[in-house]
Amino acid sequence: MTNLVLVASSDLQVGDFVDLEGDPYADPRHDHPAFDCLFMEVVDVERESETCVAIGFEGFDVVGFPPDHVLKVLRPATLARCNGPTP
Repeated sequence: MTNLVLVASSDLQVGDFVDLEGDPYADPRHDHPAFDCLFMEVVDVERESETCVAIGFEGFDVVGFPPDHVLKVLRPATLARCNGPTP
């Protein structure tokens, strides 16, 4: 079983699956067709500065997020209980 949990961009981990549909940084125009039906896998996380975390996604690109920007992440239910409430 899996759950969607809210995770700050600075806490993302390689292997996480993120819902980027409508995200103001990754999908500001709400028009990326893959985001309608796919979760994007995190392949790289790099703290570029105090105000930017660069997240690389499989088959997409790198997106810069503020460290406290919250994203919806698909996690196994056992991990979800440890990482806070589900949306």
